[in-house]
Amino acid sequence: MRSLLSSCLVVCVLVRLPGALTKWVEGRIDTKENWAFLSRFCFLSLDGQFEYLIEYNKDMGIPNLLLYYDDQNQWPSVYHSTKTCKDREAILNKAGQNQIIRLSHWYPDTEYSGCIVTKANKELPASKSSIKPTSITVNPFYKQKNTTNSEPKDPSYYDQFLKTTTAPATTPLNQQSTVSHANSTTWYELLPADNLNFTTAFPEDDLWESIGPHANESTLGNLQDVEILFDDRYKSTRKIKRSTIGIYERYRRRRLHSEAGGSLASNGDRTEKLIVSCHNSRRFRSARERWWFIAISNCDSSKGLDVSYKFLMTNGASGDFWHEHFSADEFYVLPVLLAYAISYALVVIAAVMCSVELKTRHLLHSTYKLFLFSIVVQHCGIMMQCLAYIRYAGNGVGSPSTVTIGQFLCGLAEMSFLLLLVLLAKGYTITRGRLKVGFTVKLTVFMCCYLVTYVVLFVYQAKAFDPGQVLYLYESPAGYGVIVLRVIGWCVFAYSTFFTVKKYPEKNMFYCPFFICGTLWFYAGPLFILTANSYIDKWVRESVVIAVLLFITFSGHIMFLLLTLPVFANKNFPYHVRTTQIGVMEKN
Repeated sequence: MRSLLSSCLVVCVLVRLPGALTKWVEGRIDTKENWAFLSRFCFLSLDGQFEYLIEYNKDMGIPNLLLYYDDQNQWPSVYHSTKTCKDREAILNKAGQNQIIRLSHWYPDTEYSGCIVTKANKELPASKSSIKPTSITVNPFYKQKNTTNSEPKDPSYYDQFLKTTTAPATTPLNQQSTVSHANSTTWYELLPADNLNFTTAFPEDDLWESIGPHANESTLGNLQDVEILFDDRYKSTRKIKRSTIGIYERYRRRRLHSEAGGSLASNGDRTEKLIVSCHNSRRFRSARERWWFIAISNCDSSKGLDVSYKFLMTNGASGDFWHEHFSADEFYVLPVLLAYAISYALVVIAAVMCSVELKTRHLLHSTYKLFLFSIVVQHCGIMMQCLAYIRYAGNGVGSPSTVTIGQFLCGLAEMSFLLLLVLLAKGYTITRGRLKVGFTVKLTVFMCCYLVTYVVLFVYQAKAFDPGQVLYLYESPAGYGVIVLRVIGWCVFAYSTFFTVKKYPEKNMFYCPFFICGTLWFYAGPLFILTANSYIDKWVRESVVIAVLLFITFSGHIMFLLLTLPVFANKNFPYHVRTTQIGVMEKN
């Protein structure tokens, strides 16, 4: 038994769930495709915030960060579909929901993308322009106030400032240039300029960034279940603090290109590797909690995607232990685990006290020891999950392998309790001291199949689950295999109970409640899993499934503890043969 447990733990340590318990998501995507999935998170309305840090080679082009939500017309319609990159982008932003973030380093796009250009991990110095810059440094945030309140009385006062010049001859090129400068929009690239020292104190509001555009002319009608990103229909004053405040305070504008002026790029751009770094954050508003799926595209380029990214996805204010790093479907996981950890600690204490009493009366049989093993392993599994989630609540990373081991220990406790029920149904240590060889072989094969299926369940979750889909532990072939084995186990349990009661009718006081409670335990888990996979919404499923499955296991343990309570008032007490008499029972 010890070797079997050790091998199971080794397998469990090797299984790591990618992406689980990590809402600090960091990685790199390098593919020839021009559309790729990055991460997902279940955000609360308004409280949910998504912060990103993305870096890519400037020569790659300008990618778009795409934010899909879980409506059937959005993420399910594009993921694993035959749509082109442009078609997948066209799904978004139809109602002005700002679900496309253009990761451009050009002004004014950079006001919303937060992108700047760097060179070899260094700040890019200002490039020389063919246009001679003025020697006066202007504060971009400072607005000069008019200090005079009265106008000169003499209209000819301004004539002294006028200089008479001769207009140059107009040429077609001059005409084109004049028109072009009058009607074109000049684009700027924003570069950090730490050598600029502004002495003017900025108003605090200048260091904050409003969510989205100043006006939203989209008409949403009476839609009640549509997510609006950065919508200003209600004149909201909500703002989020700019993530790169240290850089944005000291922007230098460098004129690079205009429609009439041609290219003014620096000579170093041709030889130096330029990196675009984008750092900003977004909030969400929705009719309810929503799963959001983050993807990236580069539809206008044939170079594919080569992007490094780091995301921080939160659902609460900084320091909010119970909500900040948790996905909305995980809000109640940690409180539920803590509650059951305390409950199982009390159950373990009660079971140890009962085992001491049974030992003094020579009634501590191997089946009761198996029950002790089950509740202790269950408690250890819950405690490991608690520790992992507590760590996750603190740093947003947690320990996925610890959660996996904790879940596997809970599964091992479930298997040992199932074995206990089958053994008692057969009358082992109650009406007989040994089992038939044929039944022992069949039971061993069954438990080995159950164990292997449970291990495959975790391996399948770690290796085969699609990260772009919201799936849970039992939504797999191995999960349904565990359900089938559970039903087979109940058949063996019912068959054995029937013939044991038929042969020993004096044990009806124990076997009647034992069979009823055991049947409920066998069927409650599979029925709930099937119901949860089909009818419970995915934005609450994680918390509900964990709470209910733990309650089912806890109820089974409490049921057995009460039925075997070693008090004289317990008429259902099953053990009447002392441990010293087991040898006599085996001979008989």
